Formats: sequence, C-alpha cells, structure tokens
Amino acid sequence: MKLLEHILLEDKIEFIANRMGDRIMQSLRKDAPNSNVTDPREAIRIMSKHTGMKYLQVVCNWYANHDFKIEDLGRIKRELDKFDKIKPHLEPKERDINQYKHSSDVYDIVQRFAASGENTESGKSKARQAKKGSEVYYKDNDLTVIIPKTEEAACYYGKGTRWCTSGEDDNAFDEYNERGPLYIIITKDNEKFQFHFESEQFMDAKDDSVELDDLTKSYPVLKKVFSKQAHKHVIPELMVNPSDEDLLLTVKHDEWNFRKYFEYKPENLKIKAIRINPHALRVAVDKTPGMAKAAVEKLAQAIYYVPSDLQTDEIIKLAINKDIHVINGIPNPTVELIMGAYKHFKERKPRPSQGMSSAKYWLTYVVGQIRNRDVKMEVSQLIRKELGSHEGVR
Repeated sequence: MKLLEHILLEDKIEFIANRMGDRIMQSLRKDAPNSNVTDPREAIRIMSKHTGMKYLQVVCNWYANHDFKIEDLGRIKRELDKFDKIKPHLEPKERDINQYKHSSDVYDIVQRFAASGENTESGKSKARQAKKGSEVYYKDNDLTVIIPKTEEAACYYGKGTRWCTSGEDDNAFDEYNERGPLYIIITKDNEKFQFHFESEQFMDAKDDSVELDDLTKSYPVLKKVFSKQAHKHVIPELMVNPSDEDLLLTVKHDEWNFRKYFEYKPENLKIKAIRINPHALRVAVDKTPGMAKAAVEKLAQAIYYVPSDLQTDEIIKLAINKDIHVINGIPNPTVELIMGAYKHFKERKPRPSQGMSSAKYWLTYVVGQIRNRDVKMEVSQLIRKELGSHEGVR
C-alpha cells in the first residue's frame, strides 16, 4: 500500500511540476533566496510533507501565486486540518477547497468555527502560563502591547492569527526571538498586530503586511510606544516627528525611500539624499542636472540613470573618467570625450604586464567598450598614432 501511495504521490508531483513548476521556483527564489532547492519537484515534495496528497495541488497553486511563505507551511497544515474537521458543517458550496483562491479564504472559514476555550480549566491554565511567560510592554484604554518571552505565550496571545510564531507545530518563535523581541499589539476591539523590527515585519492577524501610516493614524500612541525602536531601525512611520536626517538614513537603506520622502523636498535635500545613495537617482521622478552630477560624482554607473537630455559632456566626462567601462552604456560619446578618458586613465593605470604591449592593452581596454563603429575606428587610429603602434583591434 505504501508503495502505491508513493507512486501516486510522485505522479502528482510530476503533474504539478509540469503545470506550475516555473512559478513555484519564482516564488521560492523570492521567498527564500538562500534556498538550495533548484528543482520544482523538490519544492513540491517539501510541501507534500505538510499537506499530504489530498490538498497538495491547491497548496502549490497558492504558493505559486505568492500567497504564503515556505515557513508558513505548518500553519497552512493546521488550517487545512481544521477545515477537514468543520467540513461536514459547511454549506455544500463551501466544501470544495479548489474554490478558494487564497489560503486566507480557508482561514476565514475556519475562524467562523473557532472555539474560544478560554472558559475551560485548560484555557485558564494556558492564560496563567502565558502571563508568566510574557511582559506587558504598554497598556492603555485602546490597546495593549505584549512581549512574549516563551513559545507558549506567543501561541496564546497569537491565537486566532496566521503568524508562524503562534502555531502548535513548526513554530518559528525561537528563530525570531533570537534576533529580537516580538511585540504583539491587541486593540480594545481584539484586533491583533505583530511587530518584529529586526526582520522589518509588521503584520496583521492574517499575516499580511500592515501599512504603518494607516495604523498610526488609528493608534497615534504607537509612535510614542515604539519611538526608540523606530529610530534604531530607521522606521519613519513610527517616529513622532522624523527629521530630514532621519529620512536621509532611510534612503541609505533603500533607494525607493527617496520617492517616498524626498520627491517633494527642496533640491538641496534631494542632492544630499542622492550623495548618500546614488541609486536613488534611478527612482527619482523629476531629475535635475544637480541631482545627476551628484549621483555620477559618487558612482560612475549612475550615468545609466541620467536621462539623455541631461547627459551633458560634463556629466559623461565625469562618469567615464571614474570608470571607462561606462562608455558601453552611453549612446553616443564623442571622440574627444573618449580620448580625454583614455589619457586620464593612462596617467592613473600602471603599464600592463604579462607580455601584453601597452598598445594592445589600451586599445582593448578603451576601444573595446565603444559601440559606435565610426567612433571606434577613429579612436583606435588616434591611440595607435600616439603610442606609435601598428597593433589593431577586432
């Protein structure tokens, strides 16, 4: 019987791999970039250990659509087990698992049938243990912030959520807690959120990322509660009055924050941000000559982010004098600019060794980067003439 089950499972895995293997691997590379899994069949086998064959295809489809992370498989299994238990009590149209496009849809169904269990002796005992294994970090009439110190406390206060730190199986509490504390926020309406600053995860009960701007509008006190963590981990949404210096640090961390915080700032602040992270020029909407120059001064490759109407001779010269290889990304550099870069680099670079003549080295180093054939030939001739060499380039 076990042999037959194995054969059927492998057939199922092959079928799923053929249908959605590429999408599964795309999700895996995004979800777990350090994973050693290179074959979709192996990824599907990992999922099958949690789901069995019964729900394997629908779970793989959810994963292929970036619906959950590999670390959430334990939670997915628990919800499917609960779904099986309540299935006889569901409306006929709700019993077909294939109709649910997202795993959260199953979670919603299960939650309707969830029993509280808090009034039982077992429930009261769990509550006492949870209180012992946790710290009330903050409390007022609107919300309570709890730091769980044990897995049991994380499970208790995370009850009714989809967090991987709240499940009975494959619980990830220790993994997160080793990196930094978890903060569970419970509102007076019993809404739950979980913050983990070290991994930059700010999740709602469905384990979806929450918009901090929206959350702090509903609960402004969170900025006061998490002011220290916000400044340490550079989270402006949780700062009371973030300064320009605070916002500049966010750009250093992620160039996309330039668009979020600096798009409507004065140009001097935009230039300051770009000097901190020249890649910010790539995402800037309204680029200026000053911004372009600041980016290229810090990073030659930033010339690729400069619009053609801002690629002046000064900017191009600045870029290729820093790194001759950027010539390959400039549409039409002039002969004068290339020769200026050649002379600049010749003064800085030591003479080539290992039997390669200076003519061959420089012709390859400079001319080999030029895309325009006419410019390439003229520069080649000029370099040969200057070096007194008859060596050519292909």
